[in-house]
Amino acid sequence: MGGREGYARGDRVWNRRLGIVDALRPLAERISAPVDGIRVYYLEVYGGNKITAASKQYTGGTTLGHRLFDVAEIDAATLELPQARIASWRDGGGQYFHSEDELTEIAADQEIELAPRLATVAASKLPTGIDEMQAFLTHHLSRTLVALDPDAGGRPEGIVLRTKDRSVIAKARYQNYARTLQLRAKQR
Repeated sequence: MGGREGYARGDRVWNRRLGIVDALRPLAERISAPVDGIRVYYLEVYGGNKITAASKQYTGGTTLGHRLFDVAEIDAATLELPQARIASWRDGGGQYFHSEDELTEIAADQEIELAPRLATVAASKLPTGIDEMQAFLTHHLSRTLVALDPDAGGRPEGIVLRTKDRSVIAKARYQNYARTLQLRAKQR
């Protein structure tokens, strides 16, 4: 997926050409606020024809989709701190990001589709070599699971690998592994 653009009620500046704000506005207007503090929803908007170079893999037209991939909670008092303390809090990992189980519950409660979950794999079973990771990607995701119409190209961008507690997060991208393998082949 790709393309991100922030928006909050009352925002005055955004890139209207991409359509991201218009695609997310109905969701932003219907989701409920937490009882205490601030909840930040991290969504990825994909498709369209101008969001990223991969847009055509999700739609043959201009349709936009979105998927939730993370949620954080912030104590409202944090925003009253001096700017330097807020930056330090942020840089030091002060945000509370929900666990996989909590994220799934919030998505269901708010009726927001999650980015697809593919499998649970023990860390010791993840490939460590370039060729092996390319095979792993192809085995677990040979075509996108979020095509928006039948005319989508269908080639996936990659897989996000993360532990349930979010202590480790990485993205394995097809393009990176393919490029590395091509460079190796040229050097031989």
